[in-house]
Amino acid sequence: MRLLCAYFIGSLLTPQASATFYLYYHHACQQYWGRAIAIVLALEEAGVKYEIRGAEEAPEGTGLALPVLTFPRGQTISQTPAILAAVGKQLGLSGETLEEKAACDQCVLDMNDICDEVMSGKLFEDASRTDKWFSLLEAKLQGHKFMVADTPTVADFHGVFTFAWYFSKWERKILPRGILPQAKHTPVGYERFPKLVRWWSNLCQWPSVQRLLDSGIQLIPVNAPTSSAPATGTALRAVI
Repeated sequence: MRLLCAYFIGSLLTPQASATFYLYYHHACQQYWGRAIAIVLALEEAGVKYEIRGAEEAPEGTGLALPVLTFPRGQTISQTPAILAAVGKQLGLSGETLEEKAACDQCVLDMNDICDEVMSGKLFEDASRTDKWFSLLEAKLQGHKFMVADTPTVADFHGVFTFAWYFSKWERKILPRGILPQAKHTPVGYERFPKLVRWWSNLCQWPSVQRLLDSGIQLIPVNAPTSSAPATGTALRAVI
């Protein structure tokens, strides 16, 4: 199955961006967005043309881990952080200065590490890990609304994936808008991280993120969503 998503081309694009990006992922993202979340958000934000194809259509010899992305110039790469580093720089979504670009690259990897610790359970087996990671993210938000600047970068978009897993794997209740859920497996309180709370609220209200959350497609590959498991965008946005 192929989905063609065509949008007007914005001023941030390179001369080659009139061609199409090809994203390969499980079930062509028709069952869940998964690790393709940040890539799709970046392509949406930039307004480029792209097609989402099934994993079976991915070019051979380009990588073992999905997602896989083919760029307009023909290069195909795998691994989400590598794709985000390339897409962010090509489409102007990794900051403006060299310092911002470096900070963006680090934050993508930080989000990746947080997600790994969520999936393994390490983040909750040792409560100090949550405190350390959330304190780091809080520090990154000093002086601007998002992780790198006052507009989202690919690092923020990767945060949607990371926190979707955080909420869905460890939280089973929906709290009023404006409040992050208190983690059951750790004593860390969100009131200690006001910038992080505002960041999540601002991010979920960003137009490209809103479109993804309202798509009706599960964010991550969990069981069918219920009223107490924020697996879909609608439920996830209810915890901000």
